[in-house]
Amino acid sequence: MPKFALSIMSWNLYLGADVSRVLAVDSALLPARVAAVWDTVNRTDFRARAKKIAAAICRERPDVVALQELCRWSSLYRRPLRQYPSPESVEYDFLSILLEALAARGETYFAAARSRGIDVLLPASQGPDIRLEDSLALLLRAGRQANGFEWAKPQTGHFAANLRTTLDGEPFEIKRNWASVDLLANGQEVRIITTHLEYFSPAVQPAQLAEILDGPGKTSKAVILTGDFNSQPGSPAWQTLKNAGYMDSWESAGTGPGQTSGRDEELRSPQAALRERIDWIMCRGPVEVMHASLVGTGLSDRTADGMWPSDHAGLSARVSVGQAGAPSGLAGMESVQQPPALIEVG
Repeated sequence: MPKFALSIMSWNLYLGADVSRVLAVDSALLPARVAAVWDTVNRTDFRARAKKIAAAICRERPDVVALQELCRWSSLYRRPLRQYPSPESVEYDFLSILLEALAARGETYFAAARSRGIDVLLPASQGPDIRLEDSLALLLRAGRQANGFEWAKPQTGHFAANLRTTLDGEPFEIKRNWASVDLLANGQEVRIITTHLEYFSPAVQPAQLAEILDGPGKTSKAVILTGDFNSQPGSPAWQTLKNAGYMDSWESAGTGPGQTSGRDEELRSPQAALRERIDWIMCRGPVEVMHASLVGTGLSDRTADGMWPSDHAGLSARVSVGQAGAPSGLAGMESVQQPPALIEVG
């Protein structure tokens, strides 16, 4: 059976502010902290950033786009119990905004799987309270020029191993998660998995990766595992994957240090200011990495007022999947020709 070529991009879109300032603080300080976070989210306006992210995606035209920190920010005034609930006002829906920006450039992508994580309503000192919903997703490219893949088995999940802290004086669990989808072409299969490992506690990361290896990664298919791992090469998380037979695409085909993270909260530093390689595309099985590169790192990728598209660079790779005579477990599966409705599992 012939191999097939696949292009994949992974990008942490950035929440829009450093939300760590609202964790484990005195309740009396929380509303002012929330107001400051919300002010920063508005200054790092995702609508402006999404146009640049869409432009970078359209230049690369990846078959799969793995997104982390795919947020939905909304505001809500809380009314007395005797009144009807106040309607929630969606301020930034990152998925809708990005898909619209892609469509404006003539590219059609759809979310094959989306995994929802943190969902929290935060009291602000000024104006309405602010709700943050964080998620990650796998987008597939559709349309007449898209690669003719069949896809199946979208899955999502949450980790049992999560960091527990406090928020507004109450116990709070930072829910991290993963999403996956299977692709088939020329009788060859590959499972794409994306995740976002814990940032505040590297000690939790190996346990989270173990859940992936024993969950969606426990398959005889070729696997491409990508996302924001919040760890650098040589870390326990990286070594866990290397011990499990995963190959680092940047080590195989990248040029230079490949740093993907480290920009300031306001996104307006004059230089790229990337200093950590914490976003990875890891491959296991019959996958050959032909090329790996960064996106969103050039001066032309900034918005008109000098804002970078994210605090992370995007990571792109082109691979060849499969081996001659490989059996197919998806034979007979119906091909999807048009984008379906969003599938959410779990």
